Amino acid sequence: MFWQDKRVLITGINGFLGRNLAESLSRQGAQISGFVRNTPRGDKNHSDTSIHFIVGNIDDEESVCSGVSACEPDVIFHLAAQSSVASSFHEPAQTCLTNCLGTSNILEAVRKINTEPVVVFAGSSDEYGLVFSTDEQYTNHIQKFGEPDNPPTQIPEIPISENNPLRPSSPYAVSKVYGDLLMKNYHQTYGIKTVVCRSFNVEGAGRGNQFVTSVIAKQVVDLHKGHVKTIRIGNINPIRDFSHVSDVIEGYRILAERGRPGNTYNLGSMKGVSVASYLLTCLDTAGFPVQRIETLHNGKILSEPLKEDTTPISGFSIKMSELDKKIVQGDFSFSPSDRGIVAYSNGAQINIEFDVKKFRPADIPILIADTRKISQIGYQPRHSIRDIIADQLTFYQNSCS
Repeated sequence: MFWQDKRVLITGINGFLGRNLAESLSRQGAQISGFVRNTPRGDKNHSDTSIHFIVGNIDDEESVCSGVSACEPDVIFHLAAQSSVASSFHEPAQTCLTNCLGTSNILEAVRKINTEPVVVFAGSSDEYGLVFSTDEQYTNHIQKFGEPDNPPTQIPEIPISENNPLRPSSPYAVSKVYGDLLMKNYHQTYGIKTVVCRSFNVEGAGRGNQFVTSVIAKQVVDLHKGHVKTIRIGNINPIRDFSHVSDVIEGYRILAERGRPGNTYNLGSMKGVSVASYLLTCLDTAGFPVQRIETLHNGKILSEPLKEDTTPISGFSIKMSELDKKIVQGDFSFSPSDRGIVAYSNGAQINIEFDVKKFRPADIPILIADTRKISQIGYQPRHSIRDIIADQLTFYQNSCS
């Protein structure tokens, strides 16, 4: 087996992806070390006591160099980051410190040691930022902001290939672009075996409570148990490419084993689901099938919003809900003035209110991965959006009183 006795260092090992990756590789015989700020004491997130924790701050060059030198890794998964887009608007300096300086420190530490590990960097689909899906969207952007520095060569720009222009729309995204480019620079300058993984949304049971899918799943469980009567949510227009955490772990393993140094790979499902459809599918999975939705104000109505449809985009046939097809085509959208929607389920009405405070200063309309490059080295996702939702609902059913 490839991973038997391999020395693996994971930064951000206490995070959602980090702890799942560590446990998976440990089962395959890898020797796992992980960077943490404090010594874990009875951490329920790590059932494998063989993991060696290295205490240190990722933004402190001396402690990073010491830790990397001590474990002499064969593979480094650099996952540590301030990963909240919303928080990055409130704390841009801390986001820069952790994400930019932390990445620089890892690469400097690798440059100074004798071993030559593969370094897999956790990039992000947020690096692509503003992706143009319709001519109307592009025209509106030009009227409001002027021509972008890197205009599209085709519209729609979806699914998004690794060659798509980077137009980051948040301090978090900007910091990830920095790390992405620095990885390439250290490969070209020093020959370090870096592989950049631009992963799209990673979801599953235990995802942080601050992320939108967890916010949705928890409220749907509370609704099912009768603890709440109304669901509150922010912007539900964005369309994202959601992947199950176990699929993403498989993708990271494949990149470490077969990824070409100096290259970038998208990691996603090549399917698009809006936050609105995610919410409605969550209701459906929990026993509230939605036959129709209607906005609280402005009179927007759509029947059978989850009816599946195959939408041709840039020569690809992408399965989408009826609602998401209309969002992509610009025929349907939700605004703060709608105040929310009513979901009609078997005669019952479920109120979903918009929380304007949760709308971000800038939000990316659509992100769908073109995954052909990573599929060429053996990656194939196995889980559906309903698998993700089922796991999240079960998690909150078992953990919420």
